[in-house]
Amino acid sequence: MQEINKIILSATKPNDIVLDPFFETGTTGAVAKKIGRNYIGIERDKKCKVLENGNVQDFDNEILSIHKMSAKILNKANHNGWSYFYVRYENSFIPLDNLRYIYQGGKSAR
Repeated sequence: MQEINKIILSATKPNDIVLDPFFETGTTGAVAKKIGRNYIGIERDKKCKVLENGNVQDFDNEILSIHKMSAKILNKANHNGWSYFYVRYENSFIPLDNLRYIYQGGKSAR
């Protein structure tokens, strides 16, 4: 964890977003949060857990897009995952779609 801490401290500023495309146990996210950074964790393991209102849902042996995953959680045929999932940005939660807009050069989309 000390190595991850050093890397994040040297490569980011407070409130920056740390992307971990191999999230596994979430160590990078925990370190990022501890030192005042936001994080996005992506895990493609065959067992994906989603935290939904404090409840963990398992999707065994399924690899789902964010759209299919949100539809499955909501028990719908399809759904826009970009508007379903939220991320922490500047001390509040915004839809993932808004974060995508911000990083594409748009203004703060709240």
